[in-house]
Parts: sequence; C-alpha cells; structure tokens
Amino acid sequence: GILSGALAGAQYAAIAPAVAVNTLVETVSTRLDNSVVTAGGDVSLDSENLSVTASLAAGIGVAINPNFEILFASFAGAASVSVTTVVSTTEVEVYNSEVEAGRDIRIKAMDNSWFVTSAGAGSFSLCISGSGALGVSTVVDTVTARVEDSKMTSGRDVLIQAENSTGIVLAVVSGSFGLIGSIGASGAVNTVVSTTQAELIVDSTITAGRDVKVAASDTSLTVATVGNLNLGIVGAGASFAVNTVVGLVSSRVEDS
Repeated sequence: GILSGALAGAQYAAIAPAVAVNTLVETVSTRLDNSVVTAGGDVSLDSENLSVTASLAAGIGVAINPNFEILFASFAGAASVSVTTVVSTTEVEVYNSEVEAGRDIRIKAMDNSWFVTSAGAGSFSLCISGSGALGVSTVVDTVTARVEDSKMTSGRDVLIQAENSTGIVLAVVSGSFGLIGSIGASGAVNTVVSTTQAELIVDSTITAGRDVKVAASDTSLTVATVGNLNLGIVGAGASFAVNTVVGLVSSRVEDS
C-alpha cells in the first residue's frame, strides 16, 4: 500500500499537494503440461490470489491572516491525487495430460483480492480557500480454469471452476471553508475490466463416477463514492463519480 500526505500552514498563503501512485502487475499460475498423474484419492490443481492493495493521498492547506486590514491577502489551497492500476491474472491449466483419481479431481482458479483507492483534500482560510481531490482506479482482472486436449478419469466428481470475488473500492472527499470565498472539487473515476472463464476444450475426455461440473462465477464488488462540502459567503462546489465495469463470465465445453 501507499500513503501520501501533505500539510501546509501560513498567515497569508499555503498550498499542500499530495500524490500517491500504486501500480501492481501480478500473475498466479498453476499448469500441468504433457504429464500423467495417478492418485488413489484426490487430485487438486488450484491457483488462489488473495492480495490487498491500498493507496491514500491527503492534502490540507490552512492560511489565517491575523491582520484584517489586509484580509484579502489570505489564501489556502490543497490538492491530492491518488491513482491505482492493477493488472491481475489467476489461472489453472491442464494441457495434453492424463489425470486419474480414485476420488475427486478439482481444477480451480480463484481471486479474492481487495483494491482500495482514496483521496482527500481540505482547506481553510479567512479569505479565499481551495481544495480538490481526484481518485483514479483501473483494474484489469482475469481468472481462468482450463482443461485442453486432456483425459480425466475420476471415481467420484470432476470440477473445473473459475471464481472471481474481488473487491474494488474508490472513495474521494473534499472540503473547504472560506469566510469570504470557498472553492471545492472532488472526483472519482473507477474502471474495471473483468474476465472469468472455465473451459473444457479441444478433444478433452472426462469420465466420472458421479458429477462433472464446469462453472464460472463473478461475485465481485465495485464501489465508487465521492463527497464535497464547501462553506463560505461566496461558495462553489463540484463532485463527480464515474464507474465503468466491463465483465465477461463464461463456462464453455467445446470439441470434447
């Protein structure tokens, strides 16, 4: 995780920028390739991703002019930017192999990660204030369980499963106070591209004593929140949130 903060104070002018940038590229992979596996009990091939990533940026600016004769010289400004970019791949693959188990065969890929991005800004001045915060979160997430050109024989069940349960949270807040004047802004942009696939393809054969299940599920949580508070004789304020989610969930049995 990344934490970035800034505090500025002055009688007549103050600024406080803060920037946090968090970039994560990760791959969790389990692969059985050109192999033969025989077990009297269970055969299990799993990939599980459980990561927590947090990014926080906060800025506070304070300017108080004790001399009211030149009150209009007071100024305070604060700005913060928090950016999180994640490219995550979790996969299990069986290729050109033979697997035989006396009980169950399980091929499972699972992602239970959490990504948190937050930004905050606050400013205070007798005359003219400021503040502003921007949070940007971009997550590209792929979870795949695949059996290709392989043969599986099980005394009980065969499970091929891809499960996506990631949590993506983006929060941005800003506030400003100016006895004469107040300016505030905040923004949040959240973009998620998610692919979850379970596949049995290309001349694969499964023989099971009980059940065969090929399943993909996406129960991920995506939240974007934004807030803004401005107080002053002359005030302004703005806040916005953009949440874009593109998700593909697919279970496929083809040429098998």
